[in-house]
Formats: sequence, structure tokens, C-alpha cells
Amino acid sequence: MKRTILLILISMLPLISYAQKDNDRYVVWQPDVKLTLEMLQSEPTDSVQFEELKGMGIGHVLSKGLWAVLDVPKTQKGWKTMCEKAYFCAAVDKSESYWIVRDSTELLFAQLLWDSCELSTRIARRNLSDYEKQLNDSISENNKSNKTTNGIIATFYMTALNDGKEFGRALANSIIHISTTRDMDKYQEYRQMVDEMLDELSEYATTPAEIERLMSGEPEKGYVLAKTINNDIKNRGELRY
Repeated sequence: MKRTILLILISMLPLISYAQKDNDRYVVWQPDVKLTLEMLQSEPTDSVQFEELKGMGIGHVLSKGLWAVLDVPKTQKGWKTMCEKAYFCAAVDKSESYWIVRDSTELLFAQLLWDSCELSTRIARRNLSDYEKQLNDSISENNKSNKTTNGIIATFYMTALNDGKEFGRALANSIIHISTTRDMDKYQEYRQMVDEMLDELSEYATTPAEIERLMSGEPEKGYVLAKTINNDIKNRGELRY
């Protein structure tokens, strides 16, 4: 019963209405924003569950997740000149997160989990870019055109999102496992791996525009939230994180 709670923040969208990295409830991943002991603000409400988690070596419940949204041109005219926009962010719900063991070592593991969530967003962005390039190159070769083709981002959005979730879920499970034993050698191994991958994928880091989209809840001018999402081309449905 691994209880690090990983939320898909699409469901949180109506609750968020701030244009900043942090508000009373949510904080979005950024290189200069680190978790603190004070950020996990909730308290356990189930004493039996609390003791179960403590007995398993679980030191915190971190309500974090990979938030994602797809916006599309608002009008038919817009589709002729504008491309879709996909947004991905890693965020923490402070009001649903709490410590079981409140110390600096547990904070290290919580930060590693949150960083792994940002890494998942970069996997999603990279893969979406790769899918887009592959298909657009094929279309351009056939049409003898270098123009980006509308509809490609929408076609591969769910596939790329699931790629990120699949990667992040596996990594998070491994981090949770080593956190229960407080194996600091393994921690350093995973810390180095995550840092190296974040650096390798730095060009796919979360952008200010994505944070603005998450915190404001509003699409850019000329865009609307996509009403339908194309299926994952790998037939995975919609993965949970």
C-alpha cells in the first residue's frame, strides 16, 4: 500500500486561478523553487492509516502530479494559421500533503519525487516533439513543403502524455521503495541519475507560459481548451500517474 498520492492535475484546473508559481494551495515545479518542511501543510486524519504507513516506512504523503492540457485554435480560420498548444507541468497540492516523519532526510526523498515528476513532463515534451517532427517530415517530403502541419500535436498529445506518466510512475515507485529503507547510497544514485537526466533534457524544461496556463486556467488569445482528445496510438488508454 504505497501511499504517495500522485494526482493528475487536470481535475484541479477549475480550482486554480492565480498567475504565479505558488499560491495558498499549489506550487509548480521550477529550478528555483524547492520543497520545504512547511510546504506540506496537511495533517493525517486517519490514525489507523497513519500507523500503517509509518509501519511500512512511508515518511510522507506528497500530493503531486503531472498536469497537462491541450488547447486548439478557436476558429476554423485560426486552424489555417495556428497550431495546437500542449502544456505540461509538475505541481504539488500543499493542502493534501503531510509528513509522517518530519525531518531533513525525508525532505530529500520528497524533493527527489517532485523532481522525478518534472522529469516526466520533459519526457512528454521531448516525445511529443519527436512524434511531431517525424510525421511533419514525412508530410513535408510528400508535399515538398517545410510548413508545420496543423493537427499533429493533437494527434500525439495523449501518447506523449502517457509516455511521461509511464516513465514517471516507474521511477516514483523505485524512489518510494528506497525511501522506506532510507538507503542513502541508493538515494545518491537516484539523485545523480535524475539530475543528469534533467540536465540532458533541459531544453524541454517547464516554461513560464506553461505555468501561466496552469495557474490562470485560461488559454491564450485565439485558443480554447480541446473538447476531445485523440486516443493514445500505443493503445494504453489514459494512464494514471
